[in-house]
Amino acid sequence: MRIQLERKRYPYRDKLRCIVCQQLFEVGQMRSLLYQDCGLLQGDVCPHCTKLDAESFKQKMVLNARILLQQTASQHSQTMTLHTQALELLAVSKEAIQFPTVWQQTMTKLKALVEDTQELETTRLRLHEFDYHSQTLPRPILDDDRANN
Repeated sequence: MRIQLERKRYPYRDKLRCIVCQQLFEVGQMRSLLYQDCGLLQGDVCPHCTKLDAESFKQKMVLNARILLQQTASQHSQTMTLHTQALELLAVSKEAIQFPTVWQQTMTKLKALVEDTQELETTRLRLHEFDYHSQTLPRPILDDDRANN
């Protein structure tokens, strides 16, 4: 499994649930996504879990999977979904984990900054090309002539 950084796109929810610890967290400019070795996306990872060492990360995933398996017994409407998610977490926890390196983090943030700058420049050029002089100016409000009659 690997954690991959991605620029948060808009519109997007500001709060997401961590796939590792199941806590809600606020998303910053960058998202940390957990992928299986086969390339399947598991979900978002909170900043707290990305700072864990590999063994603690896996232990949290196993604990979360056990909690989900216990919930499947009490919740009949979502039993298959929770059960499947728990089994996937257990399978992923057995894979070796690759955290993003400092270089990868820096390059991803730099790419996001470049994309933001390009979007702002495109918007600025569009506003600059807008012809302000072609619009009619608002007419001043004149007193009603009927009042003089």
